[in-house]
Amino acid sequence: MHERVDDEDVYVIDTVMLGIKEQAAAFFIDAEEPVIVDTGLQDCAGNVLDAVEDIGVAHDDVEHIVVTHVHLDHAGGVGEVAEACPNADILTHERSVMYLTDDERARNLVEKVHAVEDGLGDAYGGIDTVDEERVVRVGDGDTLNLGDRTLEVLETTGHAPHHISLYDDESDALFIIDEGCAYFEGEESVTTPPPDFDYEKTLESFDRFEEYDADYLLYGHYGVNYDGGDALPRHREALHEWVDEIEKTWKEHDEGEAETDTKEVVDEVVKTFLSRRKGETDNPMVRGILSRDVYGVLNDLGH
Repeated sequence: MHERVDDEDVYVIDTVMLGIKEQAAAFFIDAEEPVIVDTGLQDCAGNVLDAVEDIGVAHDDVEHIVVTHVHLDHAGGVGEVAEACPNADILTHERSVMYLTDDERARNLVEKVHAVEDGLGDAYGGIDTVDEERVVRVGDGDTLNLGDRTLEVLETTGHAPHHISLYDDESDALFIIDEGCAYFEGEESVTTPPPDFDYEKTLESFDRFEEYDADYLLYGHYGVNYDGGDALPRHREALHEWVDEIEKTWKEHDEGEAETDTKEVVDEVVKTFLSRRKGETDNPMVRGILSRDVYGVLNDLGH
C-alpha cells in the first residue's frame, strides 16, 4: 500500500505495523538514484518491498536505503530490505551503525525493546544486521546527490541521539520522521518516547524545520501533511501542552506525598488525553504508545 505525494516522485508506504493500517510509514523517492527511507518492523519488510515493485522500480535498481534511526518500527526490516536490494548502500547516523552491523549490539537493542512492559515490546520483533561495508555514515549538513535532486541530512536528536531528518529540494518535502511529531487523521500530535526524548533539542529542531518552509511534512507516524511548514506552529503548541500537562499532573501527585507513584501519573495523563479524542479509548496499542510517551517526558524532566 502506498500513496503518492501530489504529482511528486515521493511515496508514503504503509508498513501495516502490527497488522494495523496507517500507523507507521516508510517512504520511497523515485529519483534517478531511487531511495527507500526506513524499512518498518522486521515482519513489515515485505510490505515495503512489495510497494517499491508496485511503484514500478525493481529491487536491483534501488541505490540507497536510509535508516533515519534504529527504533525497530523504523529499522527492524533493514536486513531483509538490504538483502532484497543488493545494489543499495545503507545511510545512517554514526551512532546507529553499531546496532545495524554488530549482532551482539542488535540483540541487546531487541532485548531492551522486549523488556518494556507496555504490551507492545514482544510484538516489535527483531532486526537482522547488514554488512558494514555497505553502510555510509551521514551527519548534519551532508547531502546525497540523487541525479535529479539532492537530499540534505539534518541531525534532529530530540527524539533519539541517532535520529536524522531529510529535506528533498526537488519536491520541497521535509521528512521529519519522528522528531517530536506525529500526524493521525489530520491531527498533529506528539511523540516523546523514553529513554532519549529531549524537550529542548526537539524545540531546536522545530526552529530548523521552520526555516525550510516546506510544501510537505512527512511523518513516520503517519504519512504526509499537505499543510507543510504551516503545521509546525501547531506541533510546537501540541508539544508545549503535552509537556505542561504531564508536569502539572506530576506536581499534583507530588504534593504532600512521600513518594510519587509514577504509574498513577502516567495513567491519569493517558486517561485525560484519551478523553479529548474519539474512538481510541479501547485501543491497547494507542494506550501503550501514549504511556510510553509520558514516561519519556517524565524522564526528560528528571522525575
